[in-house]
Amino acid sequence: DSALPGNSAGFTSSPIDLAGLSTSTYTALRLTAELATENTAITPRINEWTIVYEEGPVPVPNIPFDLQGTKTIGTVGASSTPIYKYDASHQTGSDGRETLTDMEWDSYSVLLDQSGVGFNITEMCPPSPFALNPNINQSIAITLVPYTVHSLRVVVEDGANNYITHASVRVSGGGYDTTEVTSDCGQTFFGNMSAQEYDIEVTAAGYQQATTTSSVSGSVVETIIMTTP
Repeated sequence: DSALPGNSAGFTSSPIDLAGLSTSTYTALRLTAELATENTAITPRINEWTIVYEEGPVPVPNIPFDLQGTKTIGTVGASSTPIYKYDASHQTGSDGRETLTDMEWDSYSVLLDQSGVGFNITEMCPPSPFALNPNINQSIAITLVPYTVHSLRVVVEDGANNYITHASVRVSGGGYDTTEVTSDCGQTFFGNMSAQEYDIEVTAAGYQQATTTSSVSGSVVETIIMTTP
């Protein structure tokens, strides 16, 4: 109780902020529930219990990236390579941030050499490319983990490009069989993979199951669109 006031009595609302607890002192979580019923013929039970948590973030400084819009001002060369109106290189500061001002409305893509910086993108929220509308301040959050050569990031959305959170994503193939749950930005990440084809199976409450295959070689992003029954 001294570290987490009210812990012994229990909590009836969420979220519970554990950021102030020492992970070396408190190395595990234990959940308990008290169930009651006024009908002695009915035994109360829990059908599902889920813990959702966010860890960090820890700022990652000095990460170079490119930002590229879709508007063009012409082409160059025999192949008519487009010249983008906005195409610039940037780098995060000591706090892991980079602030850009006076940006024109457009659709922008964040381009990051993942092998070059030694990190994989586990989540980009919102996913790239993203729309920057007039008179809007847009924040882009990128979560990184140490680099592995072959990886898969799955983005789960509905037909209106809304994120589907807490969807179960199973990736299997060639002895690999891992299930992860999508984040609040509808994404999940699979690392330490081999270069081969994998089956992807996505389930979420209120949606039809979605299945597809993905040929993973390098850092791959797959967007899964789910539909209602």
